[in-house]
Amino acid sequence: MKAEILEQIQKAKRVGGIIPRVKKTAEEEARPTKVAWFDKTDEANPAFRPLIALEDERDELDFVLGLFPLRMRPVQEGESLSGFLSHHVEKDEQGTPVKVPAIYDGLKEKDVIVLSLGGLGDNLSFALSRQAEKVGALVLRCPPSQLKAFRETKGYDKKADQTTLVELLQTKPEVFYPVFVRERRVTYMRECLRSRTDAMKARIACEQRLRQRVIGQIFCNEEGKFPEGEIEKQFDLVKASDKILEALKVEEHDSNKALEKACRAVEVYRELFEPIKGVGPAIASRLISAIQDIRRFDTKWKLRKFCGTFCLPDGRFPRWRKGEGSGWNPDARQALFLLGDQFNRRPDSEWGAKLLENKVYYRTRHPEEIPIGGKKKYTKAHIHRMALWKTLGEFVEWLFAAWWKLEGVEATPEGKIP
Repeated sequence: MKAEILEQIQKAKRVGGIIPRVKKTAEEEARPTKVAWFDKTDEANPAFRPLIALEDERDELDFVLGLFPLRMRPVQEGESLSGFLSHHVEKDEQGTPVKVPAIYDGLKEKDVIVLSLGGLGDNLSFALSRQAEKVGALVLRCPPSQLKAFRETKGYDKKADQTTLVELLQTKPEVFYPVFVRERRVTYMRECLRSRTDAMKARIACEQRLRQRVIGQIFCNEEGKFPEGEIEKQFDLVKASDKILEALKVEEHDSNKALEKACRAVEVYRELFEPIKGVGPAIASRLISAIQDIRRFDTKWKLRKFCGTFCLPDGRFPRWRKGEGSGWNPDARQALFLLGDQFNRRPDSEWGAKLLENKVYYRTRHPEEIPIGGKKKYTKAHIHRMALWKTLGEFVEWLFAAWWKLEGVEATPEGKIP
């Protein structure tokens, strides 16, 4: 961590630990965003202030802007309410204003905000970081593994992570990373990917509705005419003239352009993914968005497990089975599967050649098919899958070392971060 950031941490008037809200847990429980301020304004008596709960996105935005109502007061007779935001004015059943904010809280100058790395807090950390640049504050994030290790060492409750983060910053500030423009670009790319995915799903759903409409009109024809090939012809005519479908196609095209532009602004895409044959914004953004930040993983094996390219104790690669937890991120594994298809289509590329090399390796080890329990092992398809996932595992290991190198850290030959 740079000296100027350490100095800013030491001079901070307040340190706020934040745990992002969860809409619904496995126990069907909704948890608001929790903010714990460690106030150092009174240097002789620094202490934690009462916990702040942000129930929804509007509360979070108010907090980012420093306009979260901390305490309310009665409206005075004849008082003008033009200086208050409309959603801050409490009204009675008759719609008469009765209370307005008396004290506001939120991000202010010389504040330091600490969060854990991970998808839940990305949008909030983006907004906090952008506002922090304006007001002279600082936003820091730490790997979840560091937070977990510190929590277990101290014997703290996970539900109190907002205060644990503050104590971790005071004890080990070197495990935190500032959120600046580079980190915000990755978050923005994730948002562009989400928009592109939503637009694509909406377009596909519209096409499916149109097709079902055409089928219904043909089959439910009182004249009883069912000409051969009429379904596809009619479907093409309807697609060509449907205004809603055309608008969705334009939206999808625009979202693809936005995603491509966002990817080119991300360093890890430009330096690591763009030079690889067959890897474009659609595949790369999926994998980058799933991993988010390589600093979450301090060994290559943790990244491999996260991506689903690890081996089970019996040497098999894992498969999803109904009723069992997957243990990996489905978006990352799906991105790697699509990436493997590109390797297979490009045998003249670097990773395509590695795939062929692994196929030869497995076929040499298992030259004959073996019948087991009514099935055959080591068929051509089986060898292909084995070689594919071995190649993808090697790719994940390469990505681990190369991405950490972009962060200025060399991984050890064993795949660990010193």
